Amino acid sequence: ISKNLMVAFRSSPFGSFNHMHACQNAFNIFYGGQRLFANSGYYIAATDEHAKQWYKSTRGHNTLLIDGQGQTNGPEGFGWIPRFIDGESISYTLGDASNAYGGSGLVRYRRHIAVLHPHIVVVYDDLEADHAAVWTWQLHAHNKMTYATRSATFKTRNAAISGHVTQF
Repeated sequence: ISKNLMVAFRSSPFGSFNHMHACQNAFNIFYGGQRLFANSGYYIAATDEHAKQWYKSTRGHNTLLIDGQGQTNGPEGFGWIPRFIDGESISYTLGDASNAYGGSGLVRYRRHIAVLHPHIVVVYDDLEADHAAVWTWQLHAHNKMTYATRSATFKTRNAAISGHVTQF
């Protein structure tokens, strides 16, 4: 496990209601059995500020916001996974969260994730809105993150590895 990469991905046809989170097309990356890039954490009680503002809401997960708006809470805010392959050199999934954002004007949100074995993860978002939208790409890490402006790269590390996310 000390050398293993794990990429978790969620896009659920059941939406987000009751105990489910509004995190369609969200991913988490673990390496060496530890979080590297993952959701914002856990909650102590349902009334604490993290639970109310982040834990179950879209902004606490590695997905995106449109014009500052997150996903709808309810079964109508669903996603789905139309494609998935797993091979020796590459693993690939496609999530479609086009229905997850209610009346935001989002037309299409398809997230492609390819794992190039053994340890490169490529995330490609195919986005469309019915207006000139402002997209916010959410990225969370358990440990401190730094950002290099020149290379547009976020960096963090856990005890096993250093993780780099470069935006294009």
